[in-house]
Amino acid sequence: MTFGNDRDDTPRRAQTIGIIFSFILLFIALSLSVMPVATLAAAPPPGTVATSPPGVTYARRLGGPPAPPVAAPAPPRVGQPVRLKVPTIFLDAVVQQVGLAPDGAMDVPSNFEETAWYQHGARPGEPGNAVIDGHVDSQRGKAVFYDLRKLARGDEIIVVGDDNVERRFTVMEMAAYPRDEVPLARVFGPTTGAHLNLITCDSTSAFDRTHGEYAGNLIVYAEAAAGKP
Repeated sequence: MTFGNDRDDTPRRAQTIGIIFSFILLFIALSLSVMPVATLAAAPPPGTVATSPPGVTYARRLGGPPAPPVAAPAPPRVGQPVRLKVPTIFLDAVVQQVGLAPDGAMDVPSNFEETAWYQHGARPGEPGNAVIDGHVDSQRGKAVFYDLRKLARGDEIIVVGDDNVERRFTVMEMAAYPRDEVPLARVFGPTTGAHLNLITCDSTSAFDRTHGEYAGNLIVYAEAAAGKP
């Protein structure tokens, strides 16, 4: 028996194996060429820790711009005075509002039983000089501020506002001046504290019958009571 065909089988098997190997290499090359770049880049080297991109971290740390400051609401003004009380001399009177008289001086109450607050100045209880005046007497006798001279340092004065708040003041000083020597800056001028000044005529000074007025004024200086409205 002859096996003449056996010689021809070896080259044929080698050729077949070479073709199969070529297909395997081609498949591997195609697989690598279509693999996503992101997949290749996403795998970090062994032993490393993935971190957020610096730009993202920076933006998150900065956040948005700060909110604009909110302005605090202005505190409400104290009430306008409507009543004046001085317990030591049993005074309890209505407070009118006045401005300037034709001669440029502070005007006076329209009657002898009531007082008047200078409405262009400070309100009693707020920083500044609040001024209230009243008559000392009349042709019929005593007026609202007749007993003002009896006050002494430490006496209490109460002003009731139209906000129903009682604001308390303490008498600090009392002084009499000739009419043309009244210290207007001290009585009406600006000041940091809450002051109350009561003004009337000085009934111990000379009386000018021609003009129907006394030659001097009596002023009571008071300050807001510590720890009280």
